[in-house]
Amino acid sequence: MRAVTAVLLLSVIVLSGAWAGDIESAMGRRGPAFEAGMTPSSLGWGDDAIAHPERFVVNPKDGAEMVWVPAGEFEMGSSPEEIDWGYEQARAAIGEQALREWFDDEGPVHAVKLTKGFWMYRFEVTNSQYRAFKKSHKSGVREKQSFDGDKQPAVRVNWRDAGAYCESVGARLPTEAQWEYACRAGTQTRYFWGDEAEQVAQYANVPDRSAQKVWRQYAIFDVDDGYAATAPVGSFKPNAFGLYDMIGNANEWCEDRYAADYYQESPEEDPTGPSSGDSRVIRGGSWSVNWYDCRCGNRNFRMYDSQYEYIGFRPIVLP
Repeated sequence: MRAVTAVLLLSVIVLSGAWAGDIESAMGRRGPAFEAGMTPSSLGWGDDAIAHPERFVVNPKDGAEMVWVPAGEFEMGSSPEEIDWGYEQARAAIGEQALREWFDDEGPVHAVKLTKGFWMYRFEVTNSQYRAFKKSHKSGVREKQSFDGDKQPAVRVNWRDAGAYCESVGARLPTEAQWEYACRAGTQTRYFWGDEAEQVAQYANVPDRSAQKVWRQYAIFDVDDGYAATAPVGSFKPNAFGLYDMIGNANEWCEDRYAADYYQESPEEDPTGPSSGDSRVIRGGSWSVNWYDCRCGNRNFRMYDSQYEYIGFRPIVLP
């Protein structure tokens, strides 16, 4: 009788969803199939208040691997010293074309509290995943450099189409605050690995000597990561939350509208951006963005219908 009861209890647990079994991800690894309400503690991983960077769940709708980003508080934005540094670097690279306003929107540094943890795509959405949603999509070719490989990030996707993809897989774009918090992964330095750029080739696909062979006008990091354009996602080391390509490869759309002075009035808890405006925030630097823009705190924006070879996206899913 006890054995029968145990079997029945196990069947209820399996059918309830949280332990329904592993599935294969788009990257060829196996992990728990995500279901609504799933968190690290429900999976038996441990505390929901901490990251579990070595573990992931799989979104069954597109095979995306998702890592846990816990709720928490951080200092958002760049210090006056970092803003000065960025501007001076830009002036040295491109002269009087550099504008102070490019950097002033990164301040002031302000406290932000994110009250809910969330699952974030471990990698940027790839061409293969996006073409399953929109068969005709082409990320393009430029100067004989292809952006169209299956494992390269889907670029030339505008904000509306990125949002439509997210909706189709039960996800949404991150807010700007969620994005920066996830990128920093507990750090307050220029890059999530520190203040100096020497390690960049380990962590990010950025404009480098390979890129300069094709696009000679670029101001580059003095490294060679082997990629002139976008790299297959996950080609570099992750940050402390287990997220890949947060700096470099492709800029990423955020949900928020953009305003240069938003940080001066941003609410402390769960900010979602200005209530009006046609431009949307992009974050993260890319294969083509100057080295002084490939920082955790750097902000940029484009019109919502913009499509460029340097803008992709990375969804989040709420439990």
